[in-house]
Amino acid sequence: MNVSTKKSLAMVATDFSVSVVRALGSMYGFDSDEAIRELGLERVTVNESKSVKSPKPAKEARNVPTMVIPWTGTPFGGDFCHGLRLNHGLHTQCTMSMKGSGIYCKTCQNQSDKNGSGIPTYGNIEKRMESDVMEYRDPKDGKQTVPFANVMERLGLTREGVETEACRFGMTIPEEHYVLRATAKRGRPSSKPSADSDGSDTAQKKRGRPKKEKKVIESNVGDDLIASLVAASQKVEEETSVEPEVIVVPKKAKRSSEEMAAKASKKAADAVLKETARAEKKAAEEHAKAEKKAADAVLKETARAEKKAAEEHAKAEKKTAEFVAEKEAMVAMKSEIEEAMEIKSLGYDSETEDSESDSESDSEEVKVVKFEYGGKSYLKDGENMLYDPASSECVGCWNPITEKIDEVDLFGSDEESDEE
Repeated sequence: MNVSTKKSLAMVATDFSVSVVRALGSMYGFDSDEAIRELGLERVTVNESKSVKSPKPAKEARNVPTMVIPWTGTPFGGDFCHGLRLNHGLHTQCTMSMKGSGIYCKTCQNQSDKNGSGIPTYGNIEKRMESDVMEYRDPKDGKQTVPFANVMERLGLTREGVETEACRFGMTIPEEHYVLRATAKRGRPSSKPSADSDGSDTAQKKRGRPKKEKKVIESNVGDDLIASLVAASQKVEEETSVEPEVIVVPKKAKRSSEEMAAKASKKAADAVLKETARAEKKAAEEHAKAEKKAADAVLKETARAEKKAAEEHAKAEKKTAEFVAEKEAMVAMKSEIEEAMEIKSLGYDSETEDSESDSESDSEEVKVVKFEYGGKSYLKDGENMLYDPASSECVGCWNPITEKIDEVDLFGSDEESDEE
């Protein structure tokens, strides 16, 4: 209730109380103003009391492991989730509680729904029990589970502490978990000098293309010839002594450019192959999604058509049964009417004969009621026979099924009367 509503109610109550006091004062002869002041009705205030929220009940603490416990071949009992978690390379059982009536917690259930297989990302205890303790592989990337000894060494755990914690849940850690497994180091291997067969280390090779050694041409020409050649090379820049350098540099540059072009071409080809593979994979995924969507649509439409056909068939069967039942009822009613007409005819003949033989005999009385149809009035007896009110002659039989008057011949035709 807001503040304005509270004030309005307080004012209404105050006004009513003041009017009551004034009426009593005039009735019993006392000062009503003084009574109002004594009662404190002139200074009525509204107390705004804040609602105190009741504290939430504390959740009951679950008994869960306080440290990592590897898979022992036996799952946890109670309300533990059936999913698996990747725990420092170990595929251990999830320690969360199951959600509702399912077998997974909220996180594992979301993973199973997202995967579409009904199984969490790292599997469940049912899949874990199908393989040996150390032979389980991650469904996500195929990696094999690691021994618990590697995790103990990494986290600094002791065997006594782990076994004590496992005993709290009635588990025994297999000995396979205490065998260390050698792990390969990540990154490129370090290049260290290798030892020769005689035990001496060779010098570390430098990376890249080895340098081209300069060819030393030995000559038996005398010093005078060498000196003359040197002098000639200084005068003419295009002598043979300069040609080796001019020729070698372009060839080297040409080879490097060819290698660079080959590398660029290979890189471009690899990029094209990679992009093609990515496009093919994406196209295959889109095709699979489209096929699945089309199949789901076909199944849904088929189910809808089958349901509609079943409903139509049920309606037709019901309608047929109703028609057959109505027809049988009409046949039964018709036979009853014919039997009644026959009995009536026989009774009338006997009465006619009795009246001829004994005029003073009592005739059987028939109870009739007034009945109107087609603007005319009739008398109807209990067997739906209709009589003319003036002449008391039978004019037909009322058929309640067709709601029409059927013609009847109770006394026979003229030919039959002539024969008699």
